[in-house]
Amino acid sequence: MRHRLLLLCLTFSFATCTEQASPEQARAKLQERKIPFTEMAFLEAFSAYRLQEVQWFLEAGMQPDVADGAAWRIGIQKNYFQPTNLLMLHGAKPDQVFSDGFIPLVEASAYGRTRIVTRMMAYEPKVDVQDLWGRSPLMMGAKSGNAYVVEQLLQGNPALEATDQTRRTALQFAIQRNHTTVTNLLLDAGANVNVGDQQATPPLVSASYLGNVSLVNLLLKKGANPNATNATGYTALMAAVRANQMAVVDALLTAGADPNRRNVEGWQGGTALHLAAQQHNKAIMEKLKVAGANPNITDHFGQTADALLIRNEAVLDPAKQITLKPLK
Repeated sequence: MRHRLLLLCLTFSFATCTEQASPEQARAKLQERKIPFTEMAFLEAFSAYRLQEVQWFLEAGMQPDVADGAAWRIGIQKNYFQPTNLLMLHGAKPDQVFSDGFIPLVEASAYGRTRIVTRMMAYEPKVDVQDLWGRSPLMMGAKSGNAYVVEQLLQGNPALEATDQTRRTALQFAIQRNHTTVTNLLLDAGANVNVGDQQATPPLVSASYLGNVSLVNLLLKKGANPNATNATGYTALMAAVRANQMAVVDALLTAGADPNRRNVEGWQGGTALHLAAQQHNKAIMEKLKVAGANPNITDHFGQTADALLIRNEAVLDPAKQITLKPLK
């Protein structure tokens, strides 16, 4: 235990690495300075980064998780490395779940606090702990985009396929925030590149909508299904078309994306060609047709993509309005 304490002290200043005072000695030091031994005074010293006082409070017996983890919250929000170190040295647990669902390791990961998370991992916390919303440290680290935090968390062998209440994994969090480096780390660690297929939004669909060509190519290289869909049949190609991302459309078509897939459960029920018509993007419509898009496929309203384009042109330019026969 003494060797472990000395090891953890290596990153401290000289003042915090000295031999610990007894509880009586620590209380005496506080009394000499007329500092009351109360939770409020402790939290005030912690917030003000008066490190020596914080150490005396803890040595005197102040519980590090007072006020439902208030010190933890202050330390993480303000990125106080040494004060949070002191909390852990005196028994605070990074994976503790507080009454409102707050978990220090989850919060520190969400803020991308590299040094704090690194020190937390030295205490071998439960890396798969989840808060009231099902969010794990890895999910929040991925969302933050901090690759160093994610690397530290991956050393704890977390469950890569764990999901939060919205059924998102760490990989989906990373992609939805456009974090290419973190995505690569998770994929190298074994994350399922096709997670969410036919259920939640697959990673490739999210990346396509963002228009991040490098991220799309990375996912395809790692084995992403170019025709993966969400629960309504929405594909990556549709997402790219909806976002007017020509470069992504090219990458997906090259990888074998089917331009004739229909969003069968969607409100319109059309293909990527219909979406291009809705966007009034004739260049993408032409690209899709060259790739084999069938212009005769109709949506739920019986419209072809070309008919939908004409309707949209009439809306965009009243001078082009024409009388259309009611759809049967």
